[in-house]
Amino acid sequence: MKPFANVLLMEWYAAREFWQFARRHRRYLSTAVFLYLYSLKSIRYAHNLRIGFAVLQYLDDVLDGDRKIDEDALLHVDRLTTPIDTHDKWASQDRMQQLINYFFYILDKSKNEIHNTRDDFFILLDRLKFDYTRRQERLILPAAKLISHHHLTFYHSVNLLLALSGSHKGAAEEDEVVQAFCWCSPIRDIREDFAIGLVNVPLEVLEDSGVRGKEVFETQAYRDWEREEYNKVRLTFDQYAGKQHKDPLAGYFMKALKIYFNQYAQKRGR
Repeated sequence: MKPFANVLLMEWYAAREFWQFARRHRRYLSTAVFLYLYSLKSIRYAHNLRIGFAVLQYLDDVLDGDRKIDEDALLHVDRLTTPIDTHDKWASQDRMQQLINYFFYILDKSKNEIHNTRDDFFILLDRLKFDYTRRQERLILPAAKLISHHHLTFYHSVNLLLALSGSHKGAAEEDEVVQAFCWCSPIRDIREDFAIGLVNVPLEVLEDSGVRGKEVFETQAYRDWEREEYNKVRLTFDQYAGKQHKDPLAGYFMKALKIYFNQYAQKRGR
């Protein structure tokens, strides 16, 4: 098979993943539309981003229990992500293994003086595995550890996506984007995640509320914490609005996150 035909095959595999994501939640449809339209800016980097997003979201879905598989989730992820010599990236007959092997190849091509892409990937993967453990054991973390965990998760997520887009900026220079993700992703699904054991409510809030079950969402302690987190991220969006020299991809992320932020504020009358 010629290299160009391989690339087209990987695009087809990624498109199938986007279809699976969109079936689960329509928000992934807008992500897919953006990543395909990004080809108008750069065919190469749009391709890298689509492959990267498809792989990262697949791994996240497996570890979160959103994608059903026929083996233990950790074993499945470890098997797929064992580093290989990227010269052998087409050797496997497994569709997802081929896609992930190709993703490693793209990571290596995207590495530069700013982005150590494989390090970012494996640190992020470690955080996703920790979420799996949190869900399985229903771990409850104090606020400081929860903040640190979310920051590591989204710092390395943003760093990877910036690298794949060919950006000369890293997540450290787009900290507002990282902070916005740290608020949006946990808050958006906080009740659904709580129900399956992924607790993103800090230990201190649960202790102040006096309850450990879903009733916590009806307590004053939770409402006070939620309002405090909302005010913090509102300041983050305000700071970003006045920022100069924004990365284009980071700007898209912030626009998408701001839409959810505005919907959230409207729903709660803020």
